[in-house]
Order: sequence, then C-alpha cells, then structure tokens
Amino acid sequence: MAVPGTFTGAPTVSIRYHSLLDPRVRMPMLKYSPLLILLFAACAAPAPVMEPEAPAEPEDLRPPFGVAVLSQGTVTTPGGDSREVGEVSQVWPGGVDGAVLVAAADGDSTRILRVDDQGIHSLHAVSGSVVYTAVWSSDGSEAAFGYYRPMGNASPGRPAMGQGDILTVSTEGVERVGCSASRAVLAWAPDGRLLVRNTNNLYLVTRDGCDTAATVDARRMHGLTVSPDAAHLAFVHRELEYNRSTRQYEADSTFRLTNLQGQNPKTIVSFRYRPKRLSWKPDGSELAFDVEAAEGAGRAISIFNLASGTTAFLHPPATDWDEFAPVWSPGGERIAYLRGDEGGLHSVWVRKFESTFPESIPESEGAEIVAWVDDNALAFRGPSGMVRVYDLSNRSVVDLGTADAALRVTRQMP
Repeated sequence: MAVPGTFTGAPTVSIRYHSLLDPRVRMPMLKYSPLLILLFAACAAPAPVMEPEAPAEPEDLRPPFGVAVLSQGTVTTPGGDSREVGEVSQVWPGGVDGAVLVAAADGDSTRILRVDDQGIHSLHAVSGSVVYTAVWSSDGSEAAFGYYRPMGNASPGRPAMGQGDILTVSTEGVERVGCSASRAVLAWAPDGRLLVRNTNNLYLVTRDGCDTAATVDARRMHGLTVSPDAAHLAFVHRELEYNRSTRQYEADSTFRLTNLQGQNPKTIVSFRYRPKRLSWKPDGSELAFDVEAAEGAGRAISIFNLASGTTAFLHPPATDWDEFAPVWSPGGERIAYLRGDEGGLHSVWVRKFESTFPESIPESEGAEIVAWVDDNALAFRGPSGMVRVYDLSNRSVVDLGTADAALRVTRQMP
C-alpha cells in the first residue's frame, strides 16, 4: 500500500515515432512540399545586388567663347597661361586654329609672340625699339615677319627703315629668308612667294633665298594694303601736279588699285572723298572703305567690286549719322561697322547682304569692333573695357570680362 507523500514510480509516457513512409506523415508533407521548396530556395538565393546610380555628368561651366586679353601689360589666355609683355603695338590674326602674332615692347626690348591654344610663345626679340610687320601663309600654318629700326620719315606718311631683317616661322623654328635690303613683309602669296619692302621699293621674292621676281617703286604709295589672295595692291597715290594758273606744284591724290607687280593701275575714287579704313573681303573680290560722300551728309561705306570696276554704297549717305570702319565676316556674307558720330557716340551694326535691313548689336554703345570670331559671332569691346561677343545664331550677348585689349577670341567647343 502506498504511503502518502512517497513516490512509487514515475508515470509512464508513451511516445510514438512514425516512419516517413507512414501515409499519415507523407500526405501532409506532400501537401506543403512546394511551399517548402520555394522557402528553401529563397533562403539559399543570394541577395539582389543594388547598383548605385551613375553620377550625373558634370555641367560644363565654361563660357561658349574664350578670349586672350591684355591687362596692365600682361597677356592671359583662356587656359590660364599668363605672361608680362609690356605694351602691345600690333596683332596679326590668321593662324591655324585662331593663332595670332603679337608685337609688344617693354622698357628694354621689343618682341614678337605667338598666342594660341597651347599658350604664349616668344618667337623673336630685339633690344631697344623696333617696328615689326607680320603675315600668315594662306593656310595659317606658317608665318613671316620683318623688323626694322625706325629712322623717322623719308616723306610724309612713308617711314624710313633702318637696320632689320625678314624671317619665317614654321614647325622647324625661326629662319632667315635671306633678304639683304628688305625690312618689312606685306603678304605671303598662294604660290609661296613673299611681298617685302624697304623704304623705297616693294619686292616679290622667294621664301627661301629672297630671289627677286619683281620690283615696284613704292615712293608714291601711301596707306598700302594687300588683298587677302595677294593678287592686288590698294593705296593712296600721291603725285605733284603743276598748276599753270598758280605756277606751283600741288599735291594730287587718288585711291588706286594695281596688281602685285604694280601694273594695270585703276582709280577707285578721288581722294577728295577722303577714303579711310580699308577692309578687304576675305576672298579678295571686293574692297570696303568709308568716304565723305556728299556735302551735308555723314560718312558712308562704299564697296568697290574688282571684277566690274564699279563702286556702290552699302547704304545711301545719311544726314544725321556716319557709317564707318567696315569689317567683313570670314565668309564675306556679313559686314560689321560703326554707326553714329565718327568722333563721338556710336554703336556696332551688322548687315547681312541677303537682307535689306541692318541689325543693331545690343550693349554696343561706344564700343570698338575687335574681330569676327566666325561667320555667326562678332567680338567687340565697350568703353568700360568689357569684352563681349554677340552670337547672331541665337541673338545673345556673352560677357567675357574687362581688359585693356582683346587679342584673340575663339569659340570653345563643349
């Protein structure tokens, strides 16, 4: 008999183990097996890779135009190169990719430099004061320059040239042409010959060796310019004519055109119309200049066609404004000029030859024309020194900053 408070044994617990073959186990497992497979597959599959979004392209903050400027005697390029050069006296555009040559003088020397996309490069320097002249080859890949020490004037408007030389610049470096008498270079003809001069004469010479092909008397040529194709000379011809009534010789001047050898002269206009500021069309087929058209009228722009030998006004002369200082676009489809008072307030205008009406350039009051950047963009500099470009393709004005002078303006590709 059991005594209260004592154990006689642990209670028996029956545990049943069923085989997986037992239908009572197999049926529920078969029922849920697809869910289990999916669950196991999800647990075993690798987590999806989250790729970061590609960073946004950096915004190009460069202005659409770049400018090489002169400020306080220092030239600075769009790429950030800078060089102290002193006072700039002349700029010659026309090199490949917009390269220019620059003549500058500091207190001790005068030098000629090349400014291009790669920076600022000194090509030649002479101690003291000299006058440089320069031209580019027709494709802009080479240049020639001359220099001489100024010796006053041989006659009014005709400088006397002292010691100097003629040199060329190419990928091979700077080399002498070999001229013994010539000091200034005026043109590089398409056939490779150079037009050079001294105080009294012009010479058409070979680029290598300076062999003379033609000589032209230049003593009566004033304000001489050469067409871009190096086929024609334009100049003011001055000659003393004897006046029988006064029994004195009087100066008689005409605006003339000849070929490169000084032959076949044509009178473009009498000098009584006071032609000034000659500008050649880039293909050399026309010549623009401004004249005193009529008494009581302002200055007007006249265009001489070499093929027809005729002259026509860009616009009829006006009584209440001057039009002057024409500059052709590179393709010759447009011409820029100044309209207003020649000696006072004026602004920049552009005329496309397909259009009857000229276009006033915004924000150009009192400005000077710097240069055409290309056929659709014109650079100008205002009285405050602000350099601007007017883009005719979208009628927008781009400010490029202030400077004492703009030496080179180019369109920057994105």
